[in-house]
Amino acid sequence: MRLREFRWSDVAAYATITQEARQADGGHGDFTRRDAEEYLGQPNLRPERDCFLAEVDGTPAGYVLVVPELVIDRAIIEGAVAPAYRRRGVGRMLLDHGVAHSRSLGAKLAHVSASSAATAVRRLCEGAGFAEVNRQLQMRLDLRDLVAGESAPSHVVRHLREGEEALITDLQNKAFAGSWGFAPNVPEELRYRLRMSGSRHEDALILEVDGKPSAYCWTKIQTQGGQRVGLIWMIGVDPEMRGLGLGRAMLLASVDYLSRQGAESVELDVYADNAPAVGLYEATGFRRRGEVVFYEKRL
Repeated sequence: MRLREFRWSDVAAYATITQEARQADGGHGDFTRRDAEEYLGQPNLRPERDCFLAEVDGTPAGYVLVVPELVIDRAIIEGAVAPAYRRRGVGRMLLDHGVAHSRSLGAKLAHVSASSAATAVRRLCEGAGFAEVNRQLQMRLDLRDLVAGESAPSHVVRHLREGEEALITDLQNKAFAGSWGFAPNVPEELRYRLRMSGSRHEDALILEVDGKPSAYCWTKIQTQGGQRVGLIWMIGVDPEMRGLGLGRAMLLASVDYLSRQGAESVELDVYADNAPAVGLYEATGFRRRGEVVFYEKRL
């Protein structure tokens, strides 16, 4: 068993390991070579420096990717081990190396996330000195259970236009400033993500009040088990405009948009300690379907 730096010629192996691990852990959807190339090509990632491949007898068995977010003093450690090579110490070797590499980059904290049901991964994290620090609720709305409630005030909801990446970046950064685990984005990152497969400018919605962009929602449609599922990636309200019902109005407009795109259900994630958001989603008909546990290790 050995560890080596990632090369771009390894992208097919990276995709295969990710896909096999996802299927073994009950995940949905395919992860292709193109998906891997697009993900690793994001402007905030440097895989040739920050990704490492584990080999067993010369066969790729797993990887670890460190995503530095030094503006908030942390590094996110991602990784996967192919099912055929689990319970051989590969995961622990990769995690330990991810921690050491995070420290070498100057991060003060390392974060790892795992499904609450992934007991083996959670034991691995805890055995490596990580402690639970937060949880994220995975929620789903069956559109038949939508609770629209009273009509919201009339606002203009429109699609994001090309060239407005800075606008949505500014809204997002203001909406989540100070939130746990949020690192400010730059327009270049969002511009890249909007050009990734399956992403479109029109899937990002902007809510305006008197001509001022005041809330946004970034959506996507994904096929899971033969059904079209709407995803809400990010949704937020300008802090100066909170308390006016804009979060609910933006949510309902986004659900309506996804429904018109053929979605039968809508999914989103929200931190468990964000009580106002959790309350809004539950009042709208969203129900909890799982949890993701976030672990932290001080470096």
